[in-house]
Amino acid sequence: MVNKTYDSRENPFFATFYESEGYDISQQKLMGRQAAGRSYLSALLNSDIDPIPIVLNSGKSAEIFKKDMQSLLSEGKTKSVELSLAKDPIQSSKFGGIFFPGPSISKFANERMFFGHEKYSLAGITHTTASQQVMDSFTSILTAPVMPWDAVICTSQCVRNTVDKVINEQKDYLKDRVGANKFTLPQFPIIPLGVDPEYFLLDEDRKIDSRKNYNFSDDDIVVIFVGRLSFHAKAHPFPMYLSLENAQKKLPKNKKIHLLQVGWFSNDFIKKAFEEEAKKVCPNIEVKIIDGRNQKDKFDALACSDIFVSMSDNIQETFGLTPLEGMASGIPVIASDWNGYRDTIRNNLDGFLIPTYTMPRGNQEDIASNHLTGAINYDYYIGLSSIYTAVDVSGSINKMSELILNDDLRKKMGKQARAHAKEEFYWPLIIEKYKSLYKELTDIRKNSSKEVESIKKYNLPSSNLDPSYVFESYPSFQLNNEIILQSIDLHNIPIKEIYDFESVSYIKDFLPKIDILENIHSKLKTKKTIDDLTNIIDEDISIIYKAVSWLLKFGFLEINENEND
Repeated sequence: MVNKTYDSRENPFFATFYESEGYDISQQKLMGRQAAGRSYLSALLNSDIDPIPIVLNSGKSAEIFKKDMQSLLSEGKTKSVELSLAKDPIQSSKFGGIFFPGPSISKFANERMFFGHEKYSLAGITHTTASQQVMDSFTSILTAPVMPWDAVICTSQCVRNTVDKVINEQKDYLKDRVGANKFTLPQFPIIPLGVDPEYFLLDEDRKIDSRKNYNFSDDDIVVIFVGRLSFHAKAHPFPMYLSLENAQKKLPKNKKIHLLQVGWFSNDFIKKAFEEEAKKVCPNIEVKIIDGRNQKDKFDALACSDIFVSMSDNIQETFGLTPLEGMASGIPVIASDWNGYRDTIRNNLDGFLIPTYTMPRGNQEDIASNHLTGAINYDYYIGLSSIYTAVDVSGSINKMSELILNDDLRKKMGKQARAHAKEEFYWPLIIEKYKSLYKELTDIRKNSSKEVESIKKYNLPSSNLDPSYVFESYPSFQLNNEIILQSIDLHNIPIKEIYDFESVSYIKDFLPKIDILENIHSKLKTKKTIDDLTNIIDEDISIIYKAVSWLLKFGFLEINENEND
């Protein structure tokens, strides 16, 4: 990694906000947003963007990022980066925009507010939209200082529809409740997730080797599912199991169907349910469980597979990255006709989309209400919604049998799926869409910022006000520019020694520098006011107040009360 200064004129692209949790796929409970974040980071590091600006959550993140970077760079490739800390948003103005691996940009708009709305753009991205936290992030957009030069990227048309519904309902509420009639919104572009180039490298030789390692015969049919193994939060396996069992009955006895479930279980209860129900619903199918967090094992499983299946029935699913990875691997897909799946999989070309059914509006309000009051947790909320979502079982059985029984059709659809993935969802192409979005937001920011009626005075949000203001009635009195100060000898402990006390040093990064403290202390050997200090010390008045307060706290100064009367 080479440190290099970023110039937005030479390389116009978002700085990426890096917090390792959003990109870590080694966690026990791996989520789709982390897999998507990791995929994006890999694409960015291997793109033509150089240097890459990175905004770190903390100084400790730098070393973690360096390790991530080395693990994701292609062999022999180097990349220049410029690192910046998020605690000082003004540094981000030179980047022109920051990309966050989640949809919650309101918090960052509040942080930017103090430094200037027009300094840079914010861009978030949706993953799961069903959680309360994400829903709240959408409603907060209407009252947060977001701007038209900001964006929340929607990964599919269905996600955009969800965001519109939530925001429009909140608009109606605010109009009725407080008479609000003017709302400033960010952009909501639809840009899909991308698929790593490495998925396109799976070839016939690896397929042969992988099938040998698993002891699959050439005539056997291998069906693969990739993702979290969760009946309540991803996909109930019943239609998949039943479809495979029915297809097996139509095959010669010497031709076996193998199901590879490549994923991870959240707990032993879910694991036991999958294992026992597979035995009951598809007893004639050989089922293997493979840890999907191991990337080599996942690629080996994809390499030896003939059909990819994903019957998602869950509101937590928004895009469906794994079927796209299957397509890029040259495998036809059988998937539920569900949200983002229909944006990536072309029915009857790349595979088959199986119809899904849910109840009409108004029939799950009790579920939403119980979740709101805490009567049920999030797992029960999405699980109950899932249990009332049906995948067309007959359609699933028919299409699974059709694809399993027709070798030529599988090969044809696999080739079409691979070509479609490369033409539309190859990460380098998606990165170009991000570049276009960056340019669009920059143009809006530069051309429209003066026309947008924003908060007149840059300040902190009302929920994060200056403590010396919001709690000003707490102390006996507050310092002011005319108060008379003087050094005093109450002890003989040096300033530096107290500065290094553990009870003090833990926040020294945010304190006035020790030379400032010592300088002010020396200047107050004779009586002076804050006004006097500002005339003889070249420091911001806020720093002077902080230094004086610190010196008062530890007995280096006193206030001459008599002369202040």
